[in-house]
Amino acid sequence: MACDGVIRDWADTLTQAQVEADLCWFSGILQRDVEKPMAECILHFFNHQTHHRGQVHAMLTAAGHEAPVTDLIFMPETF
Repeated sequence: MACDGVIRDWADTLTQAQVEADLCWFSGILQRDVEKPMAECILHFFNHQTHHRGQVHAMLTAAGHEAPVTDLIFMPETF
């Protein structure tokens, strides 16, 4: 979960102005520049990450491994 620390550190550096700005990038699929609100991109980032973590959890379970607890109510208070 070292990556979580990097993400947390990045999120801690965001300013209100950055969150309220637009994010622009070149889409290789659309072959053009795309512009979206940064806040929407941040929400998508965390939602998409959750999607992939769920996929990994399902694969571990299907392979007979016990995946870590992901339900907040069952997590230790020190988390």
